[in-house]
Amino acid sequence: MTSFQIADCPTSIAIAETTEGAKTLRQGKLSLTVRNISTAPQTARIAVVPLGGAEPAWFAIEGAPPTGPQFLERDFEAGVTQTVALTLKVPPEGAAGSYTFRVRVTAEADPDNDFTESPTVSFAVPPIAVKPPPKPFPWWIVAAAAVVVVAIGVGAFVFWPKPPRYDFATLVGKTEAEAVALLTAPEVGFKPEDVTAEAGPAVAQLPGTVADTRVSGGGYKVVLVLDPGVTVPGGLIGQTLQAATQVLSGVDVRLQLVAVPVAGATVERVEAMTPEGPAQVAKDSVVTISYNTEPRPDPCDRPVVSGNLGIRVLPCHWQLWEELAPDLRTTIPSGATAIRDRGELLRFNQPIGPVIDPQILTPVPINPNP
Repeated sequence: MTSFQIADCPTSIAIAETTEGAKTLRQGKLSLTVRNISTAPQTARIAVVPLGGAEPAWFAIEGAPPTGPQFLERDFEAGVTQTVALTLKVPPEGAAGSYTFRVRVTAEADPDNDFTESPTVSFAVPPIAVKPPPKPFPWWIVAAAAVVVVAIGVGAFVFWPKPPRYDFATLVGKTEAEAVALLTAPEVGFKPEDVTAEAGPAVAQLPGTVADTRVSGGGYKVVLVLDPGVTVPGGLIGQTLQAATQVLSGVDVRLQLVAVPVAGATVERVEAMTPEGPAQVAKDSVVTISYNTEPRPDPCDRPVVSGNLGIRVLPCHWQLWEELAPDLRTTIPSGATAIRDRGELLRFNQPIGPVIDPQILTPVPINPNP
């Protein structure tokens, strides 16, 4: 079971050209949330995992040290959610093309086994426009060309229809109704009949929310790819724990088992589930199973046996017996001889009286002349 859960992570980010001093860079930003879903405080190591030829030096997590901007350590209390932001800067020498990466969150207490990763995030690096050096040109031609360009531009702006513009990455995690309302708002301009939805693979988003988008028809049509989630089946309450866990092993969820002691229980059976099936949940969600189990007896709870020539001291109370020994003179005859045998048995050559605390010292039948 992993200790952390990543949410609100887009599957693509937009890259825009910007300047930093004399350099022309291609830059984008990403923000996601990390939650400690365990019941104990944890220290997380957050790292960027470049894929598809992306360079590690392009990435920097906000708050990370300058010596290692791709790595960040944070402390999480149990159940706490924190936001993680990173910046992507592609230098001029970075090749144009499509790249991907993921964000990995690892528990410092068990880094080899306790980790989780975000969905794959894609980004496209555009080429930097190379401006040729200016050439001498007659100014009258420039003026004439400018008039023509302005006239063409005005005509195109007025008469040529343009597809709506929208940052589709902001739709990830929203319901179908919310996404349609945003896209068909007057300031955006998509037509309701041009926005459709289809089910995609489960990618750890809430069921029925947008996991990705596709644009077609020259930018006039949008397909919302919805996360269907996974199904927790019903009818598991009352089944044996083994049968229930076997059924859920085929579902992409993580199990949390809670034992409930019940006197007389002979078979471990499911008493309750959260959520109780049938239910649609996000992939990798936690399903809690409460099951009954027989209470364990107290290893130091032994009955008193009377009429004996010895005292057996339980191993867990031997030190306490040594502390109480001076106070037992009233129960041991003055002429009795005590012999320690195998670390936990005192034998006497005469019968002795009752022991003061039967949960610590239990009389046992002993042959006085073994």
